[in-house]
Amino acid sequence: MSTAQVKYINVSGERISEKNKKAYGITRESSLYKNITLFIFTFITLIFSVVILYGYLNIAQQNRIINTLNSEIRSLETERDDNNMKLEPYKSVDRIAKLARLNYNMDFPKKEQVKYLDKID
Repeated sequence: MSTAQVKYINVSGERISEKNKKAYGITRESSLYKNITLFIFTFITLIFSVVILYGYLNIAQQNRIINTLNSEIRSLETERDDNNMKLEPYKSVDRIAKLARLNYNMDFPKKEQVKYLDKID
C-alpha cells in the first residue's frame, strides 16, 4: 500500500476490505457492471450486423431472380417477334382475298348486292 492509503486508514480508523478496494477509482462491482454492459453492447451489435447481412443477402438473391426473369422475358419477346415475322405473309389482305376466291368461290359484293340502312335516332 502507498503511504497515502496507510495514512488514510490510520486517520479514519476504518479498514478497507479487499472486496471493496478501488483500483484506479473503479470498484470490482462497477467493473463487473461495465463488463456486462460491454458484453451486452457487443452482443446487440453482433445481432444487428447479422440481421443487416441477412437483409443484404436477401436483396442480392431477389436481384438474381429479377435478372433471370428479365432475361427470360427478353428471350420470350424475341421469340414472339420471330413468330410474328413468320406469320406476316399469311396475314396479307391480298393473299386472303386470293384464297377466298380460289378455294371458296368468294368475290367482292356487286352494287346490286349492297344495301344501305338508315340510322334512326
